[in-house]
Amino acid sequence: MVPPTGVGGTFRDRLGALTRACAGVCDERWLVCMGQALPLHRLATSVQGISL
Repeated sequence: MVPPTGVGGTFRDRLGALTRACAGVCDERWLVCMGQALPLHRLATSVQGISL
């Protein structure tokens, strides 16, 4: 997704950085969509050697 404004792009980038920082210190990660909770920590596969 590409925000139409510079401020929107900065918000997207900083939110992504915050999300990655939080995920780095959490034991579990969940995605909730339309009332359904998915345990991302159980479903995801780590990719080694990629820095985001």
